[in-house]
Amino acid sequence: MRIGDTSDLLSILQANGLLRNNVGLSSQFASNVIIANEGKSRYDGFLFSLQKRFSQGFQFDVNYTYSFSKDNNSSVANTVFGGLIWDLRDPNLGYGPSDFDIRHLANVNGIWELPFGRGKWIGGDSPSWANAVIGGWQLSGIFSYRSGLPFSSAINASGSFPVSFVLSSPAVFIGNEDALRGSIDATGANITYFADRAATLAAFRLPHHGEVGTRNNLRGPSFWNVDLGLAKNFKMPWEGHRLQLRMDAFNAFNNNFFGLPNTQILSGSFGNITTSSNAPREVQFAIRYDF
Repeated sequence: MRIGDTSDLLSILQANGLLRNNVGLSSQFASNVIIANEGKSRYDGFLFSLQKRFSQGFQFDVNYTYSFSKDNNSSVANTVFGGLIWDLRDPNLGYGPSDFDIRHLANVNGIWELPFGRGKWIGGDSPSWANAVIGGWQLSGIFSYRSGLPFSSAINASGSFPVSFVLSSPAVFIGNEDALRGSIDATGANITYFADRAATLAAFRLPHHGEVGTRNNLRGPSFWNVDLGLAKNFKMPWEGHRLQLRMDAFNAFNNNFFGLPNTQILSGSFGNITTSSNAPREVQFAIRYDF
């Protein structure tokens, strides 16, 4: 029996007649559920926004958010195995960073009519045939960035609090914050996340009977992405009609960003990364007719 498996201990004692029925959780029940309004959350943030409306062929939006989101439960709270808090006797016990807490979030988007063709900076006096080739080009793009998401350690494959708390508690953090530092290394046979895997493991221990671990004290890798669009506009002979040919590239630079590492402290692959958090580059072509 693993240290911390209190439910197994109670079941064994009851099966051997050493514990009366209904003391703790009887083995005939899978769960003992109490539904109450014990969730709490708080969000503090600063938003900076800069906008230029479309003029002279150019517009952009810049948004940056610096924020803190904390709660004692981030999952859906109307299910049997979701919305669980740490300890009914102390709802503040699991109060910490939300599962979706993002410290830094930035977005930039813009549209630029390229300065080529009739009436533009380059080729302003070009004839109709040349203007049909060099004029009407438009470039657009979206840049997004976010810092890493918080996550918890786990004991085994059952997962970590809160969704699977009925099966497994996170490990208890007993070390130094420096031991949690991430530094992705993709040069070896396995892609590893922690700068010092041994030091990270040493900073955790298994929960004791009735004890819960430390929630969301780990941080995943950051993420950024660029989407680009290139369009060619043609004026049609009819007033108000326009034909547009466009190409859009999502994840235009084909960057790969890693997902969260294996968080099971009893696993030999603790700290290994086997997933990606984004899709490879996708390019699409479209024809649009406005009238």
